[in-house]
Amino acid sequence: MMTRRTRTRTASLAALAAMTVAASTLAGGTAVAAPVPVPQDINGDGYRDAVLPAPGASVKGRWAAGAVVVLYGSAKGVSAAKRAVITQDSPGVPGAAEGT
Repeated sequence: MMTRRTRTRTASLAALAAMTVAASTLAGGTAVAAPVPVPQDINGDGYRDAVLPAPGASVKGRWAAGAVVVLYGSAKGVSAAKRAVITQDSPGVPGAAEGT
């Protein structure tokens, strides 16, 4: 059973992961609001992606530090072959893994 702290950490990591991936795909310049053509398209390639929480994931020996797994979509669908695992130890993510 997930604790409230674990759920909050997982939700925060998921939001941070989405923002990190989205920010890395944006070019510099003036930001302009535009409708998103494909819902859940994290990397902007036009295909739906899946963001999965992994609250029990171990990170550098810390049990239950948590992670977020982004499975990228393609014309053939979502596949585990093209994925990103994001933790608090990932580049660009502030802080450090906090598991036990």
